Amino acid sequence: MSLSTDQQQPLANLLSAELATANQLKSLLEQEYETLRSGNPDQIMAVAQEKESVLQRMRQHDRDRQRFIGRISIATGKESVSAVLEGLPEGSPAQKLWHELQEVASALHQQNTINGGMVALGQRHTRQALDILSGKKHDGDTYGPGGEQRGGASTDPLAKV
Repeated sequence: MSLSTDQQQPLANLLSAELATANQLKSLLEQEYETLRSGNPDQIMAVAQEKESVLQRMRQHDRDRQRFIGRISIATGKESVSAVLEGLPEGSPAQKLWHELQEVASALHQQNTINGGMVALGQRHTRQALDILSGKKHDGDTYGPGGEQRGGASTDPLAKV
């Protein structure tokens, strides 16, 4: 059973607002990448604060969509949110927006993974610099079978004195 026009338009409006916010978040993640590359702590903090604000709006959009679709699910007898969204009429504005939102979500995931890797690398370099300054000897970092980083054996000559 497909959704009625009365149900599709409000859903399209919700998805449109969510997509606009997702695109704003994508732009912020790209900006975050550039600020992480530049290493300017003030810029990094400013982008992080703005990102948190946009993430709060994304969470609200998600709750609004889930609530709306929950009401549609009851009315249409469909059991899940995905069944409602995947059951949108072919070529409808709501379906197009849903697919666009899925594409942006994938791009967000990818950019967030890249940014997270940059942060982890920066933390590793900071830890190594602090170890050097504090006189700790590192035998080196190693990686586990899943690619996760494991710190090598570390001795603290100052603690042995």
